Amino acid sequence: MKKRILKVITCLTIIICVVIGVVVSMLYRNESNNEKYLIASSGGVNISEQLYVSGKQIKADIVTSNVIQVQGKSISELKSMFPAGRYWNHEGSPSNTDPYSVTSSPCHSTYYDTSCCNVFEGGAQCHGYALFLSYLYHGANVSTYKYGISHNISDLQVGDVVRYRIPGSSYDHSIFVTGINGNTVYYSDCNNDLRCGIRWNLQISKSELANLISGRLNSTYDFPGQYSETGFILSYSKRTINYDISECAIEVSNVNRYKGETEPKVTVKHEGKTLTCDTDYDYYFASKGNDGGYIMICGQGKFEGEVLKEYKIIREDLAKCKTVNFKSQYEYNGKVIEPKVKIVDQYGRELKTNEYDVSYPVYPIEPGKYKIRITPSDTCDIYDGELEISYTITKKDIGKCSIKYEDKVEFVGIPLCPKIEIYDGEKWLCEGVHFEVSYRNNSRKGNGEIIVKGKGTFYNGEILKKFSIIVEEHEIKAH
Repeated sequence: MKKRILKVITCLTIIICVVIGVVVSMLYRNESNNEKYLIASSGGVNISEQLYVSGKQIKADIVTSNVIQVQGKSISELKSMFPAGRYWNHEGSPSNTDPYSVTSSPCHSTYYDTSCCNVFEGGAQCHGYALFLSYLYHGANVSTYKYGISHNISDLQVGDVVRYRIPGSSYDHSIFVTGINGNTVYYSDCNNDLRCGIRWNLQISKSELANLISGRLNSTYDFPGQYSETGFILSYSKRTINYDISECAIEVSNVNRYKGETEPKVTVKHEGKTLTCDTDYDYYFASKGNDGGYIMICGQGKFEGEVLKEYKIIREDLAKCKTVNFKSQYEYNGKVIEPKVKIVDQYGRELKTNEYDVSYPVYPIEPGKYKIRITPSDTCDIYDGELEISYTITKKDIGKCSIKYEDKVEFVGIPLCPKIEIYDGEKWLCEGVHFEVSYRNNSRKGNGEIIVKGKGTFYNGEILKKFSIIVEEHEIKAH
């Protein structure tokens, strides 16, 4: 009997000690050397950890919990859960504390207000939003998750939270990193409008972000939701994943509009095996433009991470097209001359008139060289560039104009210069401006000559006209 009592007392003592250990460990805070560790418990086990960032040992805040049991979300899933243009709040439901809450109504206050602003891990508005998305992105296949901080931009990775002081102000801002391509960092945030509005597909350069986190400031708040400084990169530990999508062979085809293609084709292979979209990965357009854009490929299932790939839109170059039966030379006629064009591309396909626009020079009337500019129409998406076609307007031969003059003139003892009039159609030409005139063999009986030469901008060439010089014989009467 005594042995049984002793066993019961021993068991109760062990249970009491365990309970006390759990409670004490949850309340205990070690603040040696002015560096803080947030220590929580998971089944009575205290956890403290050192992280190595850029070869240097740093303190890392560790938070463990038995209730974290979510699978990691892809960036595209997060975009669907927290759409751009909506608000990360519970406006209209003051008692709602669910961080998944998204509404279509902006917060009624520009300041933090528990009746409308969402909170996660003690962080509200932009910081809570970034923390929550980072947590959802990494998820947890085990019962623990943890935070680590860094001030080195080279440590930045997709899924991180970056906290920095807004230049020229006394306010801080947090962003959630959604992609990295070279020197460009893509991110999502909320509360830029001071109403908890959600934004996606934002960009900032790594160098600019490095400057922002380099000027960190100390404050009196706790970490991570209540942070001890501003100007840092915060990382959750990665969830257990077999492969990183960046290690796969990824091809994103260009889009050939001439062949009728509308979107790029994405192919992802791992160890020679083609992966399945929506199972192993998905993708979204990070940007779209007239000449191409970027696609973000996001790992799913056994794959994680993101890769940003560029694609281009290919169109046939109009400069490689040519004209058919084009007349390149015209003679001045006093009217606007705009030649008709007919175009075929390098494959022999005749372009439809609604596929291109023709730009003529301004008032192509005077003799000279002119260029016609051919460009794709607004409704045509299979050609780009431009085609220039040259044509020439030459001076008109004065001989093609009509000349009026006296063809018989009586000799009066001096050189004869019959007056002339020249018309180009109904247009009267002016001597000295459009032509000049000279005479030969005009001082004696016979045939005189008139030489007319085109002059000035519009006329050239020469005309030779003859006129008769007669001598009237007068009868002399004797008186």
